[in-house]
Amino acid sequence: MHRHPVRGISIFTLALLLMAVPRKASAYVDPGSGAMIWQILAAAFLGALFYFRKLVIRIRQIWSHPSSSKTEEAKLASHSSLSAGD
Repeated sequence: MHRHPVRGISIFTLALLLMAVPRKASAYVDPGSGAMIWQILAAAFLGALFYFRKLVIRIRQIWSHPSSSKTEEAKLASHSSLSAGD
């Protein structure tokens, strides 16, 4: 399918112009709505940080040297055997 980049740019420009034109709003926004939006954005940001951190750790484990991964496995095994004896 052949796409025209000019069409996408013109639609984007039209959307920006429609949003820039002021119109009367007949709606009520609760003062707590802003706090809820900030909370949602903060939770999404922190969740993404944890997800990508875990992703980076897994990629590092895949690309790490086999000897270092065996060392890590040995450390984990010794730690789990120590905690099982408690």
